[in-house]
Amino acid sequence: MAGNMITLVQLCETCRTEVGTLEFKKENMMIFSNETVWCPTCKAKRPQIREAKGRTEGIEIEQNSYPIAKTE
Repeated sequence: MAGNMITLVQLCETCRTEVGTLEFKKENMMIFSNETVWCPTCKAKRPQIREAKGRTEGIEIEQNSYPIAKTE
């Protein structure tokens, strides 16, 4: 049942460095968390941000598909 799974990327809230990934069943997914993670860039425990894997790339692809206004 791989279709029912989603991968979340853990990012440092301060510098946005990727610090890990988590895989959840969609119905058990928790995007928000009060947990802290060790950030190798900051060299400290920092609050984390969780994003769905591929979200940033998906946004970029969508924005590049928008029509461009012609200027004359």
